[in-house]
Amino acid sequence: MTVPQRLRVFLWVVSRRKLMMNLERCNRHISSSSLCPLCSGADESILHVLRDCRASSEVWEMLLPSSLSLRFVRQDLLDWIEDNLRSGLLHTEWDIPWPVIFVSTIWQLWKNRNNFVFNVVLHSKEAVVHRAITWACYYSGCCPPRSGVATLLCEPPTWRQLDPGWTCLNVDGAVSMGSNAGAEVVNMLHALDADRSTFSLVRAIAKLRQKCWMTDIIWVPRDGNRAANMLAKLTDASALDMLWFLTPPRCLIPLLQHDAPDASFT
Repeated sequence: MTVPQRLRVFLWVVSRRKLMMNLERCNRHISSSSLCPLCSGADESILHVLRDCRASSEVWEMLLPSSLSLRFVRQDLLDWIEDNLRSGLLHTEWDIPWPVIFVSTIWQLWKNRNNFVFNVVLHSKEAVVHRAITWACYYSGCCPPRSGVATLLCEPPTWRQLDPGWTCLNVDGAVSMGSNAGAEVVNMLHALDADRSTFSLVRAIAKLRQKCWMTDIIWVPRDGNRAANMLAKLTDASALDMLWFLTPPRCLIPLLQHDAPDASFT
């Protein structure tokens, strides 16, 4: 199974029950409660976080093949991991081997849980499924499916209007259209150990994000934010001064109207 080394390490840590959940913290007398901070309905064990918590089980309901559903929720941790990694189900509705989807999903569930615990931000089940399938496509070298439910799950992210109170900074990067390098960079910045990365720039960004504010970094391919892509091309790459547009350039107006059809641009 081809997945990044960090996911292999994560599986190793999970299989040896080394993730410090509230249940284990309570057993070591370093926490006053063993309950799951998200649902408060059960002890926060590794299996609860990755499978049994409602936030996780709803994700699995959207992904799990019917051939695996009967035994999926009945196994203990080690049997559950081994059974899914050894699954012979090579062709799912996304044409991605189930073991790759499984690993990608538990990684996204773990990241989503940590995002809730440390940043008080919980992504929807649809967002978790989208990321799990998109990264599984990348890991397995498959092209995103183009029909049915799979299209909705694997469609590349696009620019969207922010919720009130958030400030958006669009940044254009030079990334080959034939690779997922931009998404991989964002994944590096979201890693729990980003502040200990071997790349100095990743460490610097991670430490900046740890200040007293809430941030999120989202990779949007150029086709998903054509307005930002065009603005980047309108500037002189050698210029260091900030360029202000008091009104949108005429060539940009059709793209802005596409993003906000009810707005007026003059």
